[in-house]
Amino acid sequence: EEVDTSRPFEQALFEAYYGLCAASPSRFLREWSDFDRTLRNVAAATTARAAGRPVDGHVVGNDDVAEQLRRSSASDFGLRGELPYIDAVIAAVNDESNLLEKEHKIDRIRWQQAVDLAAEDYFNVNAVLSYLVRINLVARWTQLDEARGRAMLGRLLRELDGKELINNK
Repeated sequence: EEVDTSRPFEQALFEAYYGLCAASPSRFLREWSDFDRTLRNVAAATTARAAGRPVDGHVVGNDDVAEQLRRSSASDFGLRGELPYIDAVIAAVNDESNLLEKEHKIDRIRWQQAVDLAAEDYFNVNAVLSYLVRINLVARWTQLDEARGRAMLGRLLRELDGKELINNK
């Protein structure tokens, strides 16, 4: 409802969105939006740095990670110990020239995070939200690359099956 219009509108809108998510009573939504903002910030900072642009105008938020992205000159922004996925994001952004491959690599990180955030939630709202994140990734990839979308759907169905959990116990 209150957006700072002295800054670029898109950045102010994202900050307002992430602020609302941070205040959510849902643990999954709070943790997912924090992860999503951080993932997008790392990708944006890496892209800005590679293009020789200042990182500051591309990072959303004022948390510790955002501040580290703004001020660090280290290749991993000094975040290797804090973010287990940072190397994968930086590699996808810097090393992958094929945009579909780049997006696929980043979406695999999103998928795994959705699984991890609901790992102990067998059937509650967190499990449902994790499923929704993954089914949205499947839908996106079905439009971008039908074969990958089908493969992701197969993976989702195998994860939902639960046989592996039963057999491993």
